[in-house]
Amino acid sequence: MSRLGPGIYLDEILGLYLNLDPVDKVRAAACECLGNSQKRSVADELTHALKDKSWIVRSAAVNALSVLTGEACIRKVIELLKDSSLTVLSAVKEVLIDHIDTARPYMEHIFSGTDSMAKMICSETIEEANRRRGVKK
Repeated sequence: MSRLGPGIYLDEILGLYLNLDPVDKVRAAACECLGNSQKRSVADELTHALKDKSWIVRSAAVNALSVLTGEACIRKVIELLKDSSLTVLSAVKEVLIDHIDTARPYMEHIFSGTDSMAKMICSETIEEANRRRGVKK
């Protein structure tokens, strides 16, 4: 479905998500299409999808928001560092790595908190971002 492109089908695709199609893969594909739509007006629906009961939808929403809004999605997706799905956590880490300079202040806030798992993920994220940039320890 995501290969169809958003074009004239945006309302139908949005309807698949808003009507909460019972199949999580359909909702995830709808998120992907919405992310590729270049219509910033769908950002609220994608933000809502970050709280979907299905990890595959949450992961798709993270990726879609990143495509649609770029670094502006950091403040929304960083909240998913507490997600129970490794796939969602991986998607969030990739977004943080891609926008590491914007993400650092948000991660500094996490480092001052008490969530040890989120702290570990932030440390790994910074290390990976530095590795990709060629920064030596």
